[in-house]
Amino acid sequence: MSNNESKKPNSTPSEAMERLTKSVSLVVAEISRLKGEITQVNDQSDDLRELVRSVTDGDVDPREMSDRIHILEEDNQDLRNRLKRGAEVAERLLARINFLEGQK
Repeated sequence: MSNNESKKPNSTPSEAMERLTKSVSLVVAEISRLKGEITQVNDQSDDLRELVRSVTDGDVDPREMSDRIHILEEDNQDLRNRLKRGAEVAERLLARINFLEGQK
């Protein structure tokens, strides 16, 4: 949906409702995707805890642990960036929804 579409002064209620429905669907899909990413971050956190436990128990080489931690930190930073971008998209979609609701 372009900005020009959302600013049509003569749009019918059914057109506005269609745009609103589409925007809500996009927001729901984005929230679903973000929940999946949060699950992935939590799983990586669990992996990190298990790795630390293994080292403290003497089951893992500290150098191996350091390498694994570095990889997990990079993955977490990538996921944080993706979550931030996703949240920005969700905010823009919610702003559009609010605008469309104001057009009723």
